[in-house]
Amino acid sequence: MLDPEFVDGLYGLRERQSVLVLYWFEGVDRSLVTQTRGARGDGLKVGTFALRSPHRPNPIAAATVPIHWIADGRLGVRGLDCLNGTRLVDIKPATG
Repeated sequence: MLDPEFVDGLYGLRERQSVLVLYWFEGVDRSLVTQTRGARGDGLKVGTFALRSPHRPNPIAAATVPIHWIADGRLGVRGLDCLNGTRLVDIKPATG
């Protein structure tokens, strides 16, 4: 849920519209420049920017997701790779 002071900022968004959601990964290792691909990968070492891992120098994450519902200062979306309680940085209409 958004803080009450920001709820009016949702006006104009609509269901099925895609939005860019920026959020903050906490408890991540910010020192990793290279990483080994995980269970779904091939075990090769690659650059952090070639992965979707939350462990990266800047833990701001981004996802473009469709709005499923809007009610009571909340947006219902699917496709974010974060946990409940993850800090929201910003919401912007997606383009393209």
